[in-house]
This record gives sequence, C-alpha cells and structure tokens, in this order.
Amino acid sequence: MAAGEKWHDGIPDQVRRMAGRSKAGLTDKEIADEVGVTVQTIRRWKKAHPEFCKALIETKATLDSRVELTLYRRAIGYSYTEVEVTLEPGLDGKQVETKRVERVKEVLPDVGAIRLWLTNRDAANWRDKQEVEHSGALTLHFDKEDADL
Repeated sequence: MAAGEKWHDGIPDQVRRMAGRSKAGLTDKEIADEVGVTVQTIRRWKKAHPEFCKALIETKATLDSRVELTLYRRAIGYSYTEVEVTLEPGLDGKQVETKRVERVKEVLPDVGAIRLWLTNRDAANWRDKQEVEHSGALTLHFDKEDADL
C-alpha cells in the first residue's frame, strides 16, 4: 500500500456513519474527501479490503431502501400530523408558546409514483414500449411510370 493512504480498521464504520448522515447517497469522491484520500485510493480499498467494499454496498442498499419506501408511500398516499406553534414574547422577554394546533394532513396517491412503481415492478404489463408483430405477406405494386424514376 502506498504511503499516505491512511487505511485503518475504522474506515468501514466511518463510511456507514457518513451514509447515515447523507440524504443523497455517497459518491467515491465524497468518501475520499471525507477520509482524506484520493478517489483512486478508494477504488484500491474496494479491491483490497472486503469489509470496506461490504460497507459501501450496505450503505447504498440502505439508501435505496429509503427511496423505495418513499416512492411506495407516494404511490399509495399517506397522512401526517402538522403542528403549528404560535410564540409570543413572555414577561421576561423570552418566546413563550401561546398556541399549539395539530392538524392531520393527507397526501393523495401520486399518479407519477404509481406509474414508476408499476413500470419497474411489473414491466411486462406496464412498460411504455409496445411490441407489434406483423403477420402475413406484404405485396408492393409499382406502376411502370414509377419504375422509370
């Protein structure tokens, strides 16, 4: 291993923690920047350290699961509780909660999410591509005038 690669047994756990904080997933460059190495080093570590490669696969699977669950919830609809808090200055000048209103809100199923879910889960029945078969003979007739062109 080249000098300055800074490998230690805590790297896989560090990658898992980074992924837990990340909302959008991690690229090799983001991991390299966080750990303080080059992207090439990250690629070498994937080959040389199975536990590191496993950590990357696990974190990507976790993030994919989150996205899949969110897509599913958008497809079927869901409800959530919204809390509105009104604050006003108290006698000591600090903000004091004077009113709290809780409302249950409903998010209706989203047609785009439904379509994406079905297209990916049951492509044979829901994909956009239509296959058309032609059967029988095709006969072309040309006039003599057309043949001279």
